[in-house]
Amino acid sequence: LLAEARSRLQQSSELLDELLAAIKEKLASLPKGALSHQDPEINTTRQQLATTQAEARFLAANLIFETADTYAEGSAEYRDNLETAAAAFATLHKDYEEKLVGFYGRLYEGRCRQSLAQWKEALKCYADLVDQPISNAEFRRLVARAYRRRAECFIATGKIEEAIEECDDWLQQSRASERSEPEWLAVAYRLGDALKQHSLQETGSEATRLESESRQLMREVARTPGEF
Repeated sequence: LLAEARSRLQQSSELLDELLAAIKEKLASLPKGALSHQDPEINTTRQQLATTQAEARFLAANLIFETADTYAEGSAEYRDNLETAAAAFATLHKDYEEKLVGFYGRLYEGRCRQSLAQWKEALKCYADLVDQPISNAEFRRLVARAYRRRAECFIATGKIEEAIEECDDWLQQSRASERSEPEWLAVAYRLGDALKQHSLQETGSEATRLESESRQLMREVARTPGEF
């Protein structure tokens, strides 16, 4: 099954390579010079092609990321694919650093580093996202994803209190309408997980309080169908 999945991912990757080559050729064929930039039709075509190109590059990198999971965790093939994907996402972030697709490149570079247990590097990627202004709704979803991944890194490295503090702060400043969204539920789940683990480090009434808060969060998350 894994070999079949790998084969399908490779086929998809080849199709994306063909698409990217066609876009590159089309962009190169568009008229150049000052007058071309004043033509609305040419500008619209150029912008549409550039947007499709950026999205295709993200998908191509993501296919490499997904291919890693078709190999045994920790194997040379697993690590090689993650390193290749991380480099592709990093380039995407550099090329589109002011656009949403570029920020998603940074998020997924972090996910690659996280899968490689390169915790410091992963946290740095996520930190670049949570430090950004968060007025745009789509960008807030991206930031929520980053907080979820940061919590996973903290929990994996035993920094339970950091995970609790960050998740709780993010949820406290979130809008009521957001709390039922998948990205926010994921943060709540990780907070519940961190509280549970913290309760195991405590005794008496404090342990009871932490475990109770954890169960309450888990129940809230479980009410909504989804990943958790």
